[in-house]
Amino acid sequence: MLFSLGILDIFGFENFQRNSFEQLCINYANENLQQFFVHHIFKLEQLEYDNEHINWKHISFEDNQRILDLIAMKPMNIIALIDEESRFPKGTDRSLCDKLHVNHSKNENFISRKTENVISFGVRHFAGNVYYDCENFLEKNRDTFSQDLMKLLQESRSKFLRNLFLNESQIGTETRKRAPTLGTQFKKSLDQLMSILSACQPFFIRCIKPNEYKAADVNFSLTSTFEFVLMFFYDLEFRSSISLSTIEIFRHDGNN
Repeated sequence: MLFSLGILDIFGFENFQRNSFEQLCINYANENLQQFFVHHIFKLEQLEYDNEHINWKHISFEDNQRILDLIAMKPMNIIALIDEESRFPKGTDRSLCDKLHVNHSKNENFISRKTENVISFGVRHFAGNVYYDCENFLEKNRDTFSQDLMKLLQESRSKFLRNLFLNESQIGTETRKRAPTLGTQFKKSLDQLMSILSACQPFFIRCIKPNEYKAADVNFSLTSTFEFVLMFFYDLEFRSSISLSTIEIFRHDGNN
């Protein structure tokens, strides 16, 4: 029997002054990882308590499944619409933005633009609201790996190089009629990662930053340590009270 241990460093949400297609992909990945966390810590844990007939009160928590549905799960989701508009020869960033608002303006997790003069939209992520500038969305989504370069790598004498881009080559084979968009490739890679994680026994480690300001000559004391612990509970990613709900649910677990 083969045993293995993997470590996944969850990168944080990105919310800059100007957010583009890259931030949407990164934040979508984080939404998936957050749902994985919620599923194991809340949904499965409470189900186990029920199966063992433990006398306790169910704990409410923020479930971000509807945000995932908006971005990539439900029909006419954001990524699907970006892909669709990318394949239209006359598709533009503005036509994409208009299409997103037509399809999702009534979605509670979609933030509509204030005026039609701007080409932007927002998403109410579990970590907070993020506004995306649609400029260059289509160009970035179409910017896929050159098929000529892919063919060159597959014909390489180096087995390492051939295997390095094996997945990308398979994606291209599956979509014979057209080259896969960056969004399609990202979503497929993320789906593969989530399948691997779902087959594992996860353990979650939440890190506390001992030097939040990344500055030299910072006085470290018990008082400052306590302040960092408080920041652990109230930082951006856990404003939805996920951390406090986690503590509450483990109060009922005799192993914690």
